[in-house]
Amino acid sequence: MASSAARQRLRENSLQYFAGVPTAPVYMWHGTLDGLTPFDSVAEVAHRYCTAGAKLTVVPYDISEHMTW
Repeated sequence: MASSAARQRLRENSLQYFAGVPTAPVYMWHGTLDGLTPFDSVAEVAHRYCTAGAKLTVVPYDISEHMTW
């Protein structure tokens, strides 16, 4: 992506860089082969949430598509 402004907005809205932790239970599902949002970044967020004590259910799917539901 050539636009630094667009990259900055995406970063500002990313759960990966948002320091907060949910206080309500979260159901998180994600494709392990997703090319748009890599699974590793989702797993990192899930780990941070769990470490902070959030109630979280994580369901990985062996799919490669980003929008499947």
